[in-house]
Amino acid sequence: MLDQIKNAVHDRKNDWVSFCRKLIQTPSPTYAEDKVAHLCMDEMKKLVYDDVWRDEKGNVIAIVEGSDPDAPVINCNSHLDQVAEGDENDWRFPPFSAHIEDGRIYGRGASDTKGAIAVQVYAPSILTGLGQRPRSTVIVTLVVEEELSGQGTKYLLENSDLGFDLCILGEATSNNIMLGHRGCVSTWVNILGTSAHASMPEKGRNPNYDAARFMLRLEEEQTRLKAHPELGRSTLTPTIYDTGQISRNTIPDRVRLYIDVRNACEESDDIRDILEKIARDLSIDIEIEQVRDIEGNVKVSNGFATPPEHGYVVQTQKIVTETLGRDVKLGHWRFCTDGRLTSAAGIPTIGFSPCEEHLAHTIDDSVSIQLMEESLCCYPRLFTDMSRVCGCKTPDHHT
Repeated sequence: MLDQIKNAVHDRKNDWVSFCRKLIQTPSPTYAEDKVAHLCMDEMKKLVYDDVWRDEKGNVIAIVEGSDPDAPVINCNSHLDQVAEGDENDWRFPPFSAHIEDGRIYGRGASDTKGAIAVQVYAPSILTGLGQRPRSTVIVTLVVEEELSGQGTKYLLENSDLGFDLCILGEATSNNIMLGHRGCVSTWVNILGTSAHASMPEKGRNPNYDAARFMLRLEEEQTRLKAHPELGRSTLTPTIYDTGQISRNTIPDRVRLYIDVRNACEESDDIRDILEKIARDLSIDIEIEQVRDIEGNVKVSNGFATPPEHGYVVQTQKIVTETLGRDVKLGHWRFCTDGRLTSAAGIPTIGFSPCEEHLAHTIDDSVSIQLMEESLCCYPRLFTDMSRVCGCKTPDHHT
């Protein structure tokens, strides 16, 4: 059966490569996913899915009914939206050209996640093209607004009566298997000073010096944080530095820092305590602003960790290893995904994709055609060979 799948994937290479290129050639920034959504729906209808539709949020949903009601229902989830392309002049190839060079398809969104969309859309049809049904019912969900806190997946989970036994995300894994990621707490720190003329620094308190001390201490403090057994330590990384000052000869009254918090063990209150302790130790005045949602709650993107011994993880690693004929690693993403939402809904969640993490959101955004071909050989076997798992440890969902 594996040889048949590999031959079918190779024989249809022009089709899935062409589809991937069309996806990349169709810009789909957040809130403007309509064109790429219709492109996907049209392709799915040609591939003889049993049902294809869009929900009220704009997510595309498509189903291929499985042959075995006892097999797990598998959800393949990728997102339609992409981040902005930035300055086109910075790109080696135009960002929406889908140029092919050295076995790669280049363009914005190729690695996040249009390469994966092409694979997940075509994967069930590899089996149906061979005259077979997958054992598992396969539900492909191509969601909107992932780049904006996962609003598409959130809507799907809250408003759909679809039931999933396993979610496979199309976020970048280089055909390895990802099991989760740390959370994210959006945090601003205002370091307060006293404004004065730059020629009379003794009349004020320059917050730039305090900010420098604060950031150096923050770097030290991170090494003392507790390590999660799978996700590692939290990181608190200063990224945006703003004095709000346009005059070159004025000491600012504050420095505004954005701290990119990726939390593995600590919750939002713990992060605040860490920042306040640093300020007290250094005798620095600060104000902390943790970004809040429309309901007034601290805005947190939760993390999750599916246990490596989970039955679906064990089966997936075995099937992918056998298909590719090489060791397949288990790992964790550095960035956040919609997996935090599916996991929180009690759905065992993993990632498997030809996309590559280091290329996401970069001017080298691209996807390997070889990795796509490999991935397309694996997915049909996952749909056919996976057995339902009961009584396994559920994912660790945390803030």
